[in-house]
Amino acid sequence: MNLRTKYSIKSLKKIWYVPILLIAMGIMMIRTLLMARLLSIEAFGEFSFGLLVSSSFNMLNCLGLQIILQRDLPMMILRHHEKAGALLLSQCLIVSSACGCLIFFIIFITNILAFDIQVKFMLAGLLHGLAQQIFLIATTESRSRGQPVRYSLQYLAKSSGIIAIGGLIASTTGSAFLTLVAETLVVIITIQKLLVSVYRNASIKFIHALHLAIRKLPNLQWKASIWLFLASSTTFLMFNIDRWIASHTFNKADFGLYTFAGIILIVGQMIQSLVNTTVFPMLVRHNATFGKVHTYFLSLKISGSLFFAWAMLSIAIWLIMNYGFIHIFPKYQNIKPLLPWFMVIASFRIAGVWSSFLIIIGNNIQLFILKISTITCSILLWTLYIYAFHTNIINLTNLAAFSGVLSICDYLVTMAAAWQTTYKREPQIP
Repeated sequence: MNLRTKYSIKSLKKIWYVPILLIAMGIMMIRTLLMARLLSIEAFGEFSFGLLVSSSFNMLNCLGLQIILQRDLPMMILRHHEKAGALLLSQCLIVSSACGCLIFFIIFITNILAFDIQVKFMLAGLLHGLAQQIFLIATTESRSRGQPVRYSLQYLAKSSGIIAIGGLIASTTGSAFLTLVAETLVVIITIQKLLVSVYRNASIKFIHALHLAIRKLPNLQWKASIWLFLASSTTFLMFNIDRWIASHTFNKADFGLYTFAGIILIVGQMIQSLVNTTVFPMLVRHNATFGKVHTYFLSLKISGSLFFAWAMLSIAIWLIMNYGFIHIFPKYQNIKPLLPWFMVIASFRIAGVWSSFLIIIGNNIQLFILKISTITCSILLWTLYIYAFHTNIINLTNLAAFSGVLSICDYLVTMAAAWQTTYKREPQIP
């Protein structure tokens, strides 16, 4: 086999992960639609609240260690430091589990005298999120080995199990709680098989790795991990603060309506995730080769292209949501006024490459300060707007508007910061 043939085969292996990953992501989107169809609006609201708690727990990223794992594990494997990589992965598992247990007991103890249904779904969502985070930690190994097809198959297996078992439980019981529990059990079974493979490839026993990982916990890069945690948590807060406000303000039916309209954002986040797996490393290489000025203009071109591509795609999504899904899901007719807002929100989130640019050039602290400031100012302005018009009521439309303003401000502020950082003058040495 000549070199050209080998290169072609290698390229095909890299390309083939894209359709597999798209299918897996599509299954997860269909799963949301399926739950909206099978469950009542109130039960779908409960299910959505559980998923919100789940994704919020994943925001912790093992206090930032998960990001360090994603950054360092590929180099460890490349340098044949397999056991060191397994120890770092084990430390992520330990920190994630410890955080999950601590939060579980805090929620349980503080609400033991008033154990209502909200707390019940909070605890179920927490366990759901812990299982999801361990899955992400375990699959870091396949991604770090440069095996995107293997990772895509792992994601596809999990997605298929979730929609099959979760759909079965939802259709037979109509219970959002049991559906969340069933999904959690599917993920636990999946990660058990993944972890066996991870430690086998590293040639180390699971118990031995955990023992060494606990001993070396004080030696971790805690300062770096905490800053990474703060940066990632503010981004998550910006994308989900409206849903948390909705969960504490709306009744179950209205929260279900708001979440169903947010399916557009799920599509946008899938596109953003797929784009980011290619764009982020490309910007890293471009910055290392050509510098931050060229990288800024490349980011500008990518952002503009994403805006244009989403504008074309949003026409099709609008027609499907407005004339297709509404007839299939007649109980969600009231979401029509929200669709334009969510289209706008998705466009700015998909095209928002400026946070990645600031991370690449090392402005993590500046990014954290910018996002916190943007969130704070947006909340204050929104609150003043509500009281200025004497509504004193948070409804579906003005909450969607708040989310849209927040996304637009985030895009403009980070873009301005990227421009200022790129062209600021370095101090001259006399």
